[in-house]
Amino acid sequence: MTGPVPLAIIGLGRVTWAAHIPALRRMRDDLKVVAVIDRDSRRAADAARMVDGAVAGTDLRTAVTSGARALLCATPWHTHADLVEEALDLRLDVLCEKPLTLNRRELRRLRRREEASAAGIAVGYMKRHDLAVREFVERARKAGPELRQISVRVVDPNAAHQFMSLMPQGFTHAPAGGSGDAAAVAVDRILGREVSASVRTAYAHALGGSLVHQINILHQILGGDGLLGRLSHADLWAEGTAVACGWRPGQRLTVQAVYLRAPRHRAYQEEIECVTESGRIVLQLPSPYAQDHGGTVQVSGSRADGVVETHRLEFPRESNGFVQQLHAWAGRLKGESELALPGLAEAERDLCVVEEVTALLADAEGAPRPFTQP
Repeated sequence: MTGPVPLAIIGLGRVTWAAHIPALRRMRDDLKVVAVIDRDSRRAADAARMVDGAVAGTDLRTAVTSGARALLCATPWHTHADLVEEALDLRLDVLCEKPLTLNRRELRRLRRREEASAAGIAVGYMKRHDLAVREFVERARKAGPELRQISVRVVDPNAAHQFMSLMPQGFTHAPAGGSGDAAAVAVDRILGREVSASVRTAYAHALGGSLVHQINILHQILGGDGLLGRLSHADLWAEGTAVACGWRPGQRLTVQAVYLRAPRHRAYQEEIECVTESGRIVLQLPSPYAQDHGGTVQVSGSRADGVVETHRLEFPRESNGFVQQLHAWAGRLKGESELALPGLAEAERDLCVVEEVTALLADAEGAPRPFTQP
């Protein structure tokens, strides 16, 4: 295909404005926004005035009438499955923000629909595409049997100060309706009402909303189903806004992950460290909304004479996962790249890991075990 792919965006909240729109403005030759869609008609109209050439709408019919060929779905997670299914019926290729869904039944339904459709689904694991992450994963894979520990630590304010400076002036009104209530109902359907509020929070936010990114990266390092069935421990505190879990993928390797939500913390922090028999590989990432700098990879190891050498790789702002993800997706849509993007099989595998952690957390509280579906 020559020329940019006509694109519709549904969901005009903070991720769209703080991450996707700035990236799309820098790649007009690849993707052209022709429709902006939100159930709040005022929000959609505001967005259309800010995006050159886009028409406003409140449902996916606007995507079709505007001539869109693809859809970027950035609505709340509990709405994704129905919207993505509708998009497939309309023959729209979809890039859907994670988590695509936290309901495994919905994921399996979508896999069946995708198999029968001419369109495809890419899952928004944008960190996978970050150039610093790709460098880190490649080096960690090469370490292979020398890996002894992988540790993940995320400190996340999850607060307005992370992104408000990136929002367009005057575009601050709240979305229509009670999306929080609808999300809570969706979590009730998945976990059951007997599970505590702390476990619910851990499942929907700390695990399904954040650590699922790092779980996906860990699977890229370990290969296959490296974490499934290998959970060794799990704990939560601070009403489920903090979670720690660990796995034993092999006799000589342990994996640890910690997520902390800290609303008054001024900066998002993310670090993944691989310790090998002879050194360390450390990935550090800024806030996913950061637009002024990229991540770093630091590698250290001992020479034959015992001297420790360390070198640090710094990546530019263009390495940002949101930007690289859109470039990769556009290449696939235009037939210019055969690069595989994360899909539903990966999303289901990672969700199964999240479910295992959540089930252990529920067990510790004496609640009925969730996820009894086949």
